[in-house]
Amino acid sequence: MLPLGLKNVFEKIIYRTAIAFIKKNENLPELLGTLLKGVENYVKNNPYGDDVQANLLQALRNRIKVFSEDKVQNVLKLTKDLPKWFKDWIDGKNIFLDLSMCNKFTKALIVNAIFQLVRTNTKDTEIEELKHLIVIDEAHAILEKPITRNSDDTDFIMKEQMAKIFSELLKEYRSRGVGFVIADQSPARLFDDVASQPSIKVIFREDYPNNTIFSEDPFERQILTQLENRLALVINGATGEKYLIKTLEYNLDKFENS
Repeated sequence: MLPLGLKNVFEKIIYRTAIAFIKKNENLPELLGTLLKGVENYVKNNPYGDDVQANLLQALRNRIKVFSEDKVQNVLKLTKDLPKWFKDWIDGKNIFLDLSMCNKFTKALIVNAIFQLVRTNTKDTEIEELKHLIVIDEAHAILEKPITRNSDDTDFIMKEQMAKIFSELLKEYRSRGVGFVIADQSPARLFDDVASQPSIKVIFREDYPNNTIFSEDPFERQILTQLENRLALVINGATGEKYLIKTLEYNLDKFENS
């Protein structure tokens, strides 16, 4: 990610470089890293002021280094066709993506690309009908608030960008037939929209500060701290209904032997 002061500059440069690639080769390069190499050459041949030039080149080289990883290259190939796994998901198949082995910057980059795929390849429908479902477990790994408020900090920029993209997707998801199931043990760490936007919340036992984001009623907050195992408070944001449910006792051994 780039410092906010360089964001507009970078967008213009990468746009011009992409146009130059298309004019010369009739297509964009297959790898995003190759495109950024072209951006780097453009910056070298068309330098900005000393401070901006040094920061811009360093930011580009950091991104190119990340994009050089094999796993990242495979995900971010600039191809005309959609990835097979994404087509399968659109067609209703179950797809499991495990990003637990990625570092936080690579993870954010891949998830950002996936969210953009969802936004650009799902269409608005007149009837609000569920067609696709996205389940995000351990949501803090990609939807956690930044610790710092320093707008030049890389972590802040990365997480603010993710918050913006995901918040827009949450606002659009109903009309696109996309549903989300978001699970995390520490919801207070997540972006505000992650807790406020969903229409149905299923809350198991939560202590402070997690219990404060779901209710302003002190009595309800107290209830959340004392729920028994497998007991959950359900809040329906559309109707205002609130009720308790108890989940089944899940036994993996019995399930596998059944």
